[in-house]
Amino acid sequence: MPALLAVFTPVLLVAFVALAVSRVHSRLRPQIASRMLLTLLLLGAFAAVPVLIELFTGSLFEVPVIGSWFHDGAHDLGFHVNVGQIIALLVCCGLLSMGVKINRVIRSYYRSNSSTGSELVVIHDQRPFAFVTPGPNGEVAISSALVEMLSPQEFELVVAHERAHQYGRHDRLLLIGNICTAIIPLLRPVLHRLEFSLERIADDCAAKVSGSRELVARTLARVALYDDLPVLTMGISKVGVAARVIALTNRSSHLTRRNLALLWVFVFSLLPVTLLQWHHVFASLRQVCGV
Repeated sequence: MPALLAVFTPVLLVAFVALAVSRVHSRLRPQIASRMLLTLLLLGAFAAVPVLIELFTGSLFEVPVIGSWFHDGAHDLGFHVNVGQIIALLVCCGLLSMGVKINRVIRSYYRSNSSTGSELVVIHDQRPFAFVTPGPNGEVAISSALVEMLSPQEFELVVAHERAHQYGRHDRLLLIGNICTAIIPLLRPVLHRLEFSLERIADDCAAKVSGSRELVARTLARVALYDDLPVLTMGISKVGVAARVIALTNRSSHLTRRNLALLWVFVFSLLPVTLLQWHHVFASLRQVCGV
């Protein structure tokens, strides 16, 4: 039991700190917040991988017929992990589910990555929406209903918002974030905050193009009727519309440079914890079987 706690404590600590630190994302500039949130997701996944390695290794010993062969070979090398048949079954189901999720994310990314060569595509649909597909040659897709309801100035604003996602390659950040949360689902709220920060970046870009943050806020409120967008696409109405409108109209004070530096130090202090996680896992794997 102490060895098991030593293995799981670091990853749970990293997840808890990541969730706590990410709550201040709205106090940060969106560019800084997106980098910090992505760093937290990567640290969380890096801490979770060794746990998965240990659980998978222990599960191999519970496989009928070939499990004893793995057990004997590991015993001769000084490796052994006891997990039990029930836990081994749960681990196998969990790893299978994780593999399916990662495969689905990657397939959705490359399926949406296809391009017809047009920079702007109007989709005949009665629902008002706009999004940009993943990839360096992503297309801005806008529904015919949204085109009809927007003024020319608002239309240019929406296109500028979506192109900001394309030029910033926000699709890659979302891809990495979705893979990380497939590995450690506890960090799903951090991914949502990353999506929110990326939308704020695009809002600011649209505000620079239009010259009016109030116009962006009004347009955002008008198109916030439809958010059922394809996976890994970035859309103007997809995440946190109310909070983004408030951020556009009410300039909140950001953290001071000193507090921001301390926050980054706090984030990177998780790196030694993740390395300790790997150390604990290898130490546990090297425990000699007592049979």
